[in-house]
Amino acid sequence: MRFTLLASAAFVALPLVANAQTAVFEDLDLDSNGSLSYAELQAEYPEFQEADMALIDVDENQMVDTGEYLNAVEGDVIDTVLGAEDGRGGESN
Repeated sequence: MRFTLLASAAFVALPLVANAQTAVFEDLDLDSNGSLSYAELQAEYPEFQEADMALIDVDENQMVDTGEYLNAVEGDVIDTVLGAEDGRGGESN
């Protein structure tokens, strides 16, 4: 019974986390074109380097789409690259 409740809670929480990260993505997408350029990422994260794009830009088109961003957040790539805990370049509280 406890496992079922925990599994159900996780199932409900996952979309909420994805929605929150999608909102972060939309905030970062300064030109609202549906993808993040190196310049947009560096505007929010000054420590972000061009070499870091290779860790996130899986299809190597020099743009980070929503799926790539969500995968990077989920896999802690964003936090690793930026040395952050909240996926936005700052410490979480």
